[in-house]
Amino acid sequence: MISAKLVRNHAYTVSRSDSKYVYLINPWDSSTKIHVDRKTFEEIFNAIDEFDL
Repeated sequence: MISAKLVRNHAYTVSRSDSKYVYLINPWDSSTKIHVDRKTFEEIFNAIDEFDL
């Protein structure tokens, strides 16, 4: 289950996760919180990068 439409080839911020969902923030509109179930997250996202700002 996805709570909002995701854009292909786009970066999202993972704000947190729990046993059911991964919570994302879209940098284009940070006011909208997106939650994706873990199975869907693994199917959609093929790379995760981490860095300090």
